[in-house]
Amino acid sequence: MDLDGLQGRILKVLTDRQPRAGSNLADYAGVSAMAISKAVMALERRGLVERYLCSQDRRMVRVVLTARAPTW
Repeated sequence: MDLDGLQGRILKVLTDRQPRAGSNLADYAGVSAMAISKAVMALERRGLVERYLCSQDRRMVRVVLTARAPTW
């Protein structure tokens, strides 16, 4: 699977604990929210993750793995 380093880290974090907020992923990876957003969009296009709005806080986007995502 052809993933860049950030995409791989996102999948690893989600394997350990999901769902995760995009802001939590940015904090974990030490990158900007914009970088996380782009990486998550690329993973979503490949069918590896899905995003949805948090039911308690509609401003927060949660990210989860799909069945197609590799696990470590």
